[in-house]
Amino acid sequence: MEILEGILKLKRPAGGCTEREAINKFIKPTGAIEDIFGNYHLKIGETPIVWSSHTDTVHDKNGTQNITYGQKDGCIYLGETIKKAECLGADDGAGMWLMIKMIEAGVQGHYVFHREEECGGGGSMFLSSNPDWVEYFADYKAVIALDRRGYNDVITHQGSRTCSDSFAQNLADQLDTLMYPDGLDLEDKNTAKYYKWKPSRGVWTDSANYTDMVGECTNLSVGYFNQHSHLECLDPMFLKELLKSLIHLDTEALLNACERKAGDKEIVPTYYNSWSKSSKSPMVPTDGGTAFFDDDPLYTYDIETGDFEFGLDMEEIVERYPDEICVILKHHGYNANDLLDEVDKISGIVNNT
Repeated sequence: MEILEGILKLKRPAGGCTEREAINKFIKPTGAIEDIFGNYHLKIGETPIVWSSHTDTVHDKNGTQNITYGQKDGCIYLGETIKKAECLGADDGAGMWLMIKMIEAGVQGHYVFHREEECGGGGSMFLSSNPDWVEYFADYKAVIALDRRGYNDVITHQGSRTCSDSFAQNLADQLDTLMYPDGLDLEDKNTAKYYKWKPSRGVWTDSANYTDMVGECTNLSVGYFNQHSHLECLDPMFLKELLKSLIHLDTEALLNACERKAGDKEIVPTYYNSWSKSSKSPMVPTDGGTAFFDDDPLYTYDIETGDFEFGLDMEEIVERYPDEICVILKHHGYNANDLLDEVDKISGIVNNT
């Protein structure tokens, strides 16, 4: 894991000298070539799949940082004091590492190490607006980003639908079979919820900018959690198993499951938005439901512009779904004392009451 550790020890703010150092040390040796924006490309074989990651992080400053391994869980964490800590940078150092190792293994596809994802997707936006690249990617059937938190998401929606249920389910089924050849104990609700691969809704990554050029545009979980914070961590054992699975993926079967075409638009009903809420609007299911929600009341989507707007802010989500928020916090290792400590650090009210 020397390459992974080397990547994570470098703070990589967009356009910074240590992002460039990471590119020079770890990406250029693969033979990848820089385009005029700064993205790096490498094509292996003729399989019409684009593999996507990004080189930048949300660090404020250039430089190096210490990392450490958790004694109990074996995950990689920042080895810094809270005062010095920014983020681990597994978003998307994990995706970078996966693509470097996939290139070493000869996995076919077109690899893009995008620049400026954390600044609004500048690298992928450049590709989607450049006529030469638009023409080039017209021959591709899928974009698979390696840039999602957690263990088991295959993203179908990034604001609007970007990937068909058919493609996502085929990919999820293959990953389940490859990563867990002895099967999962699906009677255990936590195992089913956190480890069984499933089509899911996401927010945004570079693959969303390909939707007018390429049909199936998704994003895969790569085993990091608490991204963009000093609590960020990465499960390297999961990452290794995911790498093995991606190397042995049946891409022919996957491509046969393609249904979405480049430029397809899905109309999303508007139940409420930021300026008005209908008392008759249906609530988001809180019992798990199905992964394939086509009617999502959490955002408004403009089919003409492609813009989407979330109808709930953070405070409203916490107020509306307290039980679900508790489950999320517990899953990420928080207990009641941890939460009180964090509240006290922010407001100083806990020890004063």
